[in-house]
Amino acid sequence: MSELFPAYHASWETDAHRDLRKHAAEFFRKESTPNQERWSAQHQVDREFWNKLGDAGLLGLDLPEEYGGAGGDFGFSAVVAEELALAQDTATGWGVHSPIVAHYINTYGNAEQKGRWMPGIISGDLGAKGISLIVAETKDLPGFERGRVLEKVGQHGQDTRELFFTDMRVPVANRLGEEDGQGFFQLMTQLARERLIIASGNAGMAEAAVLESIKYTKEREAFGKPLIKFQNTKFQLAELKAEVLSIKTTVDWCIQNYIDGNNDPATASI
Repeated sequence: MSELFPAYHASWETDAHRDLRKHAAEFFRKESTPNQERWSAQHQVDREFWNKLGDAGLLGLDLPEEYGGAGGDFGFSAVVAEELALAQDTATGWGVHSPIVAHYINTYGNAEQKGRWMPGIISGDLGAKGISLIVAETKDLPGFERGRVLEKVGQHGQDTRELFFTDMRVPVANRLGEEDGQGFFQLMTQLARERLIIASGNAGMAEAAVLESIKYTKEREAFGKPLIKFQNTKFQLAELKAEVLSIKTTVDWCIQNYIDGNNDPATASI
């Protein structure tokens, strides 16, 4: 249930999606939100946090059950993306891990590759890192080095850093897909999905921002009364709430299209 819009329900949400939303919100409120400042200072999340995500069943929600996933639809990933944003998490990088990278392996990987990598991805052991359409298993991989952590404008808790691939060689068995030269086609095929999971998170961020603004206007006083009591403040908050509702309904319409198999890059670009 949306805190800003209690009566709002997306067309694609089922009882299973709503149960997941409650579970994810509770998990992130306990395990993520209190650690944001510390993760920002150390420029990365705690390694064990990924295992906690796996133990909580929050990885691989729309991946096959045979590898440890939940076998759900895209809506399950959208729910987690929204709740991460509402928890004001800017560090985890979950949106790259589960809905994007793991999906590439599930879509283009062969049976041996899926069996090798998918269980670890879903459990949170992250057996494959530095992933593109060729999977580089970087532990003890000659030529691969991690450089300095980059100072960014935001997302300080994510360990965005320089990566060096000096004369690094990766076996052809790690290629996703049966043929060379298919990478761009594969990327374009999945682009709509990637845009949609980003949009889901952004919808949650927009809602979180308005909730934080409402909280602030109730606490901050001017001329002897809270800002929320001023008519102009109410006008501005009402306009923001309308914008967020417009965002949520647009994103949920796109999610429903994706679940129905009708999503396309142009629609996702909205």
